[in-house]
Amino acid sequence: VCVGNLCRSPMAERFLINIIKKNTSINSEIEVSSAGLHKHNISVPENTIRVMSEAGVDLSDFQSKPVSNTLIENADLILTMTSNIKEDLLIMFPKASIKTFTLTEYVDVEGDVFDPYDGPIELYRDCAGIIERLVNLLTRKLSFSPSSPK
Repeated sequence: VCVGNLCRSPMAERFLINIIKKNTSINSEIEVSSAGLHKHNISVPENTIRVMSEAGVDLSDFQSKPVSNTLIENADLILTMTSNIKEDLLIMFPKASIKTFTLTEYVDVEGDVFDPYDGPIELYRDCAGIIERLVNLLTRKLSFSPSSPK
């Protein structure tokens, strides 16, 4: 979850989906979804599409969507990009506290994932690199990375 579901959370969603698709040992029933606290049904910025394309990930069809009761209730794990987003989400959905973490908190890394929105392409590249690294740590923690011990 991020603010607008335009940069960070779509990047994380698609990086994770790509890992799942490439690893045939992963349960095919795993669902990955992203959402934002604000805005919805908006195409992601061109810089997001471009940077993800450079990483071999297609985001051209992505449409932002808002956090909803259904998404929250159906989720086993909710990861936010910052502690502020986590706090705002838990004000909206206090019952989700047991399954809500920041992405960095969940993978034992300090800090938050910065928002590149409206910045130069280099910020988007830096953000995508950070998110890709964090998603790889996440897959190891969830034990479905190709490099994870079985």
